[in-house]
Amino acid sequence: MDKLAIALICLLISLQLLVDGAVSAGPIDSDARITCKEVKYSSEFLKRYPDAPAACIEAVEKNGERYAKFNARVYLNTVDRMTVELLNVKGDRLSTFSFKPNVEATVNIDGKRTRFADIRPGQTITFWVSGDRLTASALPPSTEEVWAVLPPYEGPSRDRPPMASKSDNGIESFPWPPPVPTTQAEFDRDLLVRDGKTLGDVADRLTKALAGLGYSERSFYHAPGGFVLATRLEQIDFDGTPKAGLLRWSAKLPPREIFSLSGFIDALFSAPEGHYRVIVFVVNDQPFSGTDQTASQADALAWVLGGVNRLPPSIAMTSLTGDHNGTALIYQFRQVGQSGAVLANPDGAAPAAQHLERSGILIALSD
Repeated sequence: MDKLAIALICLLISLQLLVDGAVSAGPIDSDARITCKEVKYSSEFLKRYPDAPAACIEAVEKNGERYAKFNARVYLNTVDRMTVELLNVKGDRLSTFSFKPNVEATVNIDGKRTRFADIRPGQTITFWVSGDRLTASALPPSTEEVWAVLPPYEGPSRDRPPMASKSDNGIESFPWPPPVPTTQAEFDRDLLVRDGKTLGDVADRLTKALAGLGYSERSFYHAPGGFVLATRLEQIDFDGTPKAGLLRWSAKLPPREIFSLSGFIDALFSAPEGHYRVIVFVVNDQPFSGTDQTASQADALAWVLGGVNRLPPSIAMTSLTGDHNGTALIYQFRQVGQSGAVLANPDGAAPAAQHLERSGILIALSD
């Protein structure tokens, strides 16, 4: 993570953003437009956030105070929080952070008042930062409606995994080498390839098997010598069995169901626990190993929204060789309590082969 990303996230975490105008299509008519270079940041601000001015996309002056505007793209919106990608001036992702708006909070998107609950992944929101004070506020700063800003879990390592980047094939490359998985397993080549002749045949076989198991959302990335397919984050039992119904695809822990006095007492002294998983399939002709960097749940959530929905011809038409093989990387996360931190790679997690069996993937590929 570069200094700019760290600077803006630290600023957002340490403050509360005011909603009305903090996310808006632009300044009101009475504001004086200025250039980003005209925003005079205090020496204290520049000392803490030396690269922040470079991410400014627009600036205004209001009531003698100057504000810089930054963009973020929504990639997850659940009942309890919204997670967004912080963007640089080119629209590239810098990092992620989350915030918890009030239940009935609304924002302006494309000139329309929109409830947070109605905001869809992929939409871009905007916030403003004051130049001469260590504050982030609305324009004008008159609302009492606030966002509670939450940091994404960083994992045990303070070094972030590399972000996806564009490949020569026109699609994003998966972070490479990949972040260290919770567990991994290599596929039997005959099970994965069967009668396939190209990488596209293998991709079709994988997507067909996954679709029959409910994995309708997935994303393809380039990898050295092949491709990566990432599934959507799902909620599971600790043994790798997917949760039933809509709870499977929820990133929020379900409320406790209490039917007895003993259940009530148990709820008083224990917290609900949730387990989550993302499966990443790597199909390529080169050996690899994971890095010592840990992927956060926010990173894993972003994988299914990056990449593309199908392989481009430049990859799909690549002929299979005897060196091509498949590996399943399991990224598992554990959360204790509704507001507890999300732990990556929990101790005692089931082996990858068990995840593939309990998810139904091994059986689907055997058909």
